[in-house]
Amino acid sequence: MSILFQNLEAMVNFIKEYWKLLLAIAYAIFIPLYFYQSTKSIQNGLDNSREFSQKQINILQNSLDEQSQYYDELLQQYQDKIDAEEIRYNEEIENIKQVQQEQQKELSKRFKNNPSAISDELRKRYNLNDK
Repeated sequence: MSILFQNLEAMVNFIKEYWKLLLAIAYAIFIPLYFYQSTKSIQNGLDNSREFSQKQINILQNSLDEQSQYYDELLQQYQDKIDAEEIRYNEEIENIKQVQQEQQKELSKRFKNNPSAISDELRKRYNLNDK
């Protein structure tokens, strides 16, 4: 027991004398290990965050592409309708011009001998009064 006590006493004296050196060695060993583990967990967190962000970017890009395609289709449908309406409008203008020409020919034939009767016919047709 005395040997154990002597060893324990020698160890206590050693610690009392070199406690600063022992503390510096402990810091030199455990602090880098702690920071390495901390840095590794932060790196893993950043990697996970980067991967999650990339997935979100891909989802948003796909959504944007789908929306762009949908709007392009809508624009094409609108343009097709506008083109069809323009064709229909031009056909109607042509029909109106033909009707006007036919009416002019009819009026010319009808009132060829009596031009003043045209004004009477127009007043009667469009309900115009002399005022």
